[in-house]
Amino acid sequence: MRRNKPPDDGLRSLITSHLKTIKGEAVHWQPIETALTASGVPDLYGCWRGRQVWVECKRTKAWSIKMDEFQVGWQMRLARSGGTGFVAVRRRCVAGPRRLAADELYIINGESAPRLAAGGLRGNNVCGWRMIGGPESWDWDKVARILFRT
Repeated sequence: MRRNKPPDDGLRSLITSHLKTIKGEAVHWQPIETALTASGVPDLYGCWRGRQVWVECKRTKAWSIKMDEFQVGWQMRLARSGGTGFVAVRRRCVAGPRRLAADELYIINGESAPRLAAGGLRGNNVCGWRMIGGPESWDWDKVARILFRT
């Protein structure tokens, strides 16, 4: 029997397990499941020292990102109201005749969601950060600084 990969390739659990605490203080993480009640709400809510963040978790093997108009709209409404949102993307692929193997983390500011949806990770004016080498090599302290502006 073949097991299905989670739609985010385990990114949500990676974030919550690597960022349980920041500077010795607990982070409150809440996975969000609203498929039947609301459209576009990000996958993960986090709060640390009163700083709140919403994170949409995605996976890809290539450069394009599947984001629907509700997800893009939610990130834009959050940004306009002064909230903090990001799209975290795990790009993982095996080596092939036209590509190198990769396990990368991209953290894209939610305000860039329309450009990310339209042009993917290589799109123009997509503001974000990239980490390579897989979860054990990703700089989780930097991820915390980005998400919670520490």
